[in-house]
Amino acid sequence: MAADSPAIAREGGGIDQLMKDPQFSLVMPVYNGAAYLREALASLRWQTLTDWECICVNDGSSDNSGVILEEFAAADSRFRVLHQESPIALDCPHGC
Repeated sequence: MAADSPAIAREGGGIDQLMKDPQFSLVMPVYNGAAYLREALASLRWQTLTDWECICVNDGSSDNSGVILEEFAAADSRFRVLHQESPIALDCPHGC
């Protein structure tokens, strides 16, 4: 059955869905990294491989990191931003 056949399209798949899914995803944790963030994100943006997404997790930064992330996400749909109010604290019973 062809990838763009009506049966595949009805099942929620098909060529349109495949083209929207990136080849790979990067996860970039960010905490108060504004001083280097623009350069890091620009470096990703200008890679020769273009079939990717970058999920940026702002871990409660108190600097301008969140604003920079949002600027890049607005200009390039491959960047996605998640904001957390503060870093996740892990509960380690043995003093990790």
